[in-house]
Amino acid sequence: MISSFVYEDLVSHVQTIQNPIYEIVKILNDRWENEKRKRNELKSRSLIFIDPYGNRTIKKYMDHELINKIIIKYKKDYVPKYLQQWIKIGTINENAISSLNDCQLKSNISYYPNGYHFITIRR
Repeated sequence: MISSFVYEDLVSHVQTIQNPIYEIVKILNDRWENEKRKRNELKSRSLIFIDPYGNRTIKKYMDHELINKIIIKYKKDYVPKYLQQWIKIGTINENAISSLNDCQLKSNISYYPNGYHFITIRR
């Protein structure tokens, strides 16, 4: 059967859409870092990361940022390099800790309420 999309065309269309998005995210991140007065104009929220020892790290992120990128940056900044492969970040659901699934990792910050807790666990 002939379809309206060929795989190569679909990939090129996705890349065409993604490139401007990456540029816009870079511009917003630059503004966030360089222009403190602009921070109030951009939607953002605070997230709380709790390490295995109970220490809390509170950081403010823009709503459009992806959870996956934030977790990678958190591990890079706060977890020693030799421990990074054994650390997982998850959420608390009904007194149980669960890892983030692929859908959650690809979601952006606006999906989570202000002050949401992420738990760092050792595998």
